[in-house]
Amino acid sequence: MGLEVATGAALYLVFVIFRKLDSSPYALVKLGIIGSAVGLVLDAFALWNRDVFFAKLSNEQLLAFTIWMAFAYGLYLALPLFMAKGDKS
Repeated sequence: MGLEVATGAALYLVFVIFRKLDSSPYALVKLGIIGSAVGLVLDAFALWNRDVFFAKLSNEQLLAFTIWMAFAYGLYLALPLFMAKGDKS
């Protein structure tokens, strides 16, 4: 559970910093969508070639990484929506 909390905190910090750099209304949502799209393509490539990139991981470790990755992308897409909603209140 600690890794998930650390991931959420790190993403929140990235979004706060990015908001200071780009204050347009949907900047965080765009960052979440574009970042997720690029990251998912790269991670799909890495998982497809798991024997090259993750040669020493067991099947259980690879599954745990994939689950964490899915959770992180969920946060990457959800956090900007919650942060944008908080701005309008």
